[in-house]
Amino acid sequence: MLGYWFDHGKGVSDLMNQPFVEMTTAEKYATIVYTLGWYIKLLFIPHPLTHDYYPYHVPKMHWSDAGVLISLVVYFTMTVWAIYQVRRRNIYAYSIFFSCRH
Repeated sequence: MLGYWFDHGKGVSDLMNQPFVEMTTAEKYATIVYTLGWYIKLLFIPHPLTHDYYPYHVPKMHWSDAGVLISLVVYFTMTVWAIYQVRRRNIYAYSIFFSCRH
């Protein structure tokens, strides 16, 4: 426990504490974009829900996978829509920008 909080000179290299340890940089960010899209899906269809996300519960993704591309398009569309609607003081546009800050 204390070795994690204090700098001991070693990087975290085990799968339980660093879920992207065996992924390339492209796979890491494709998986993150896919996971963000998965969260939007869970807002509307809450299945499957789990209490822990064990490593590889979310599969390793590539930029050519359909789920990643759909998620990217959804977030891009939300961002463009929010940019145009924020001038009209739309509460949903503000909510999109506010959620991006955290």
